[in-house]
Amino acid sequence: MVLCQCCGFIFHSALILFYSFLQDNKLWFRGGTPRSGPLRHSSLDFDDEPSADSPTSLRSSVSGSLSIASTKRASDSELAAGEKQVKLRHVILGQLQTQLRLSTAQRRVRIPTSAAQHVYSERTFFEAPLPIRGAAPIKLPLPLPQLGKQWGLAKLLTTIGPDTLMLTLQLLLLERSILVLGESQEDVTTCCRALLELLKPFDWPSTFMPVLPYSMLDFVHSPVPFVAGIAAEGPERLDLVENDERVLEAMTIGMSLMNISTGTLLITSERGIAEKLVLDPFLQEKLGHLKNRLQSLVAEESSTLRSFEKFISSGVSPRECVTLRSVSSIIKEKWTSLAGDIALVRNGWRRCGKLSKRHSPGSFNFFPDRFIDPLRAQLDFQEAMVTTQLFVGYVDARRRQQLRSHQMKGGLAGIYIANWVWVKWRTKKRRENEIIDQ
Repeated sequence: MVLCQCCGFIFHSALILFYSFLQDNKLWFRGGTPRSGPLRHSSLDFDDEPSADSPTSLRSSVSGSLSIASTKRASDSELAAGEKQVKLRHVILGQLQTQLRLSTAQRRVRIPTSAAQHVYSERTFFEAPLPIRGAAPIKLPLPLPQLGKQWGLAKLLTTIGPDTLMLTLQLLLLERSILVLGESQEDVTTCCRALLELLKPFDWPSTFMPVLPYSMLDFVHSPVPFVAGIAAEGPERLDLVENDERVLEAMTIGMSLMNISTGTLLITSERGIAEKLVLDPFLQEKLGHLKNRLQSLVAEESSTLRSFEKFISSGVSPRECVTLRSVSSIIKEKWTSLAGDIALVRNGWRRCGKLSKRHSPGSFNFFPDRFIDPLRAQLDFQEAMVTTQLFVGYVDARRRQQLRSHQMKGGLAGIYIANWVWVKWRTKKRRENEIIDQ
């Protein structure tokens, strides 16, 4: 599946370049060159028609015959040139289908699993010449750029911010609809995809429409939860969608509106929903640091996150990739903790339900109380425990431990350890390079 998507992505990119070349070279016209207007020939003025015996009438008849003949020859020539261009396009498309194939080594390229692999592994590119005169060869990074996990997540962090992002994800976890609004089609669709990716380990079970035309805006009254996106060019069109009666009515029954152009989130006015949304202060701190790091990386002129075309052709830098990967991992860890023992223990799901033998074999009945009751009991115990001297002493011990850690990092011992690790790592890399050269 991944290989098919990779090949499809490469072929689609080549087709875009191919059709752009055709438009630039005006090959869409039948004769290879556009016509400024319809073919014209001399015609008679019937208001002042000369007599058939007059010399003027004879000259006009001859002129008209010659004009019709020349028009016919031009049409035949234009038709032949058009057939030639059609054959040329078919030949080029056939060559694209045969040349745009991954090699055996390229098929084995996988997404790095650790931060170190992202930073130190050598980047691989797929390169293939296009059978078009004057066209640059196609070049794409391997593995291919991840639209949702990279471009979409970067847009969400830099436009709406981590706090608004977490509130949006909590609305989705409660199965409330989200309408994503923006000015750019690629930003809207990739942000919609990023929202679904950030729900892991959970999977969105309902409707997903990353491209919703304005003519289908009645869809916001859907009785089932949805994630949809609308691209509207210009502030006036954005305001038109936000203030539409259908959108305002849908926001009273569960839908929230996220505008990535203005960085705002309009939460549904459905009773009891806003009160359930909470922000974890520790998670806010972590995501805030990662957002600042990403903004500093995007501010660099070499960053591909400044242009969608550069992102597709080159992918993100290793440091940007590690930062975005850290954001996804932190959010996934947070949502995984909501599942408790179901996520931590392999057969933890058995404690929250019962296998049914009356119905089809393997059917399972889930009882929410069996999952919630132990959590409530543990919360009551923790509420009593935090007032004890035992717990206060543990908090103070953790505080002193962090102070000693900071003193070591800034002291002579920390500098000595850092220098030692640097020398060892540099020696190892030098030996690896010598082995590769041999």
